[in-house]
Formats: sequence, C-alpha cells, structure tokens
Amino acid sequence: MDGEIGESEALARSARVFDTASRDLAELVVRLERLADVVELRELTTGHRTEITSFAVRSVVAARHLRSEHFDASVGGPGWSILLEVFAARLEGRRISISDLAAAARLASTTAHGCVHRLIDRGLLLRLDDPGNHRIVAIDLTEDGADRMRAYLAAAFRLSPWVA
Repeated sequence: MDGEIGESEALARSARVFDTASRDLAELVVRLERLADVVELRELTTGHRTEITSFAVRSVVAARHLRSEHFDASVGGPGWSILLEVFAARLEGRRISISDLAAAARLASTTAHGCVHRLIDRGLLLRLDDPGNHRIVAIDLTEDGADRMRAYLAAAFRLSPWVA
C-alpha cells in the first residue's frame, strides 16, 4: 500500500514537472515568434526592407476596424495611447502614474488627465491609491479593460506584425 502511495505521488510530481515544462516551452515558442516579427518590423522601419505590401497596409486598416469591435468608438487616439501604455505597464508588472502616462503617450498632462477620467468613467481604467502616500495615484486597467485589450491585441497580431 505504501509503495502505491509513493508511486502515485511520484507520478503526480512528474506530471506537474511535465506540465510546467510544457507551459514554459509554449511560452518560449510564442517569444521566438514575436522575436521573428520584431526583426521583420525592425528591418522595415530601419530601411533594410523597403517593400510595403498592400497586405501589410490592409492589415493595419483591418486592425483599426477591430478596435471598434472591442472598444467604444469614442476612445480616440489619446485614449488609445493611454490604454496601450497602461496595458504594457500591467504586463511588465509595474504601476504607472498619470504623469508617467502623459510622458509615455506624449500627451499634455491635462489631455492625459481628461482621457484617464473618461476611461475610468467607461469602466476601462481604475485608480489605485498608494497606501503609504495618498497623494500618489497609479492607474491600471479594470479586468474588463484588460480582457478587451488582450482580445483586441490577439486578434490584431493575428492579422500582421505591423499592426501595433
């Protein structure tokens, strides 16, 4: 009986190790695919590749249309820049302030503040007060906002690496 328990524990441990290794390998494949896309995009933007195909342009147009499927049409250019910056910060595991958002999105502070407040009202962003200093406020996506960004970007990147 004890041998069976020990054997089943060993099998369960092996299954967990295999599962973790499988997930790590899948993540590595995704990263390698992204790297290939980045190299291709870098070649295009640095002039090493000069051919811009109609497919690439149509992919960008299609991605713009996808945005309206995932977000309210009133989320304009500045709002979109804010959403992208907040999502990137979230993926990097860091908090971002409105002033940092303004700088990263190349927006005037008042424009960034207005956009952030409109996106909060739409349920896409939320304010996170710093427990140690109530004057410091970070901005993050709501779960709905994060889900929409993830869904949009996944669909857009399937169209083309040029999309973002």
